[in-house]
Amino acid sequence: GIEHWHRMKADERQRQKEAALEKEKYCKEVYDKNETLRRQREGRIRQEIEARVQDQVKVRKLEDLRERKRKENAEKAARNDVVKRMREEQYQDLCARQFIKDYERAVIDEE
Repeated sequence: GIEHWHRMKADERQRQKEAALEKEKYCKEVYDKNETLRRQREGRIRQEIEARVQDQVKVRKLEDLRERKRKENAEKAARNDVVKRMREEQYQDLCARQFIKDYERAVIDEE
């Protein structure tokens, strides 16, 4: 009688212990699986952020390049305008001097 009862109690405790170990093992597996998924998700997010940053850097570099080209072109255009204006002024001076010389010669020829 009493030994049978003790054995039943011992068996019951053993079953509870095994059930607790099973549950713990199951919980650990679920936790590990979730951790793995979380790490993978974080990794993907980090890669996505890095990719977007790199795209942004490329866009900025392109914009900087365009801006630099625009400035260079503006400077070239300004330089060309100045040179053109100076040539026109020199030509006008030359014409004016030539006109004066021709006029003086004509006046001398008349005398």
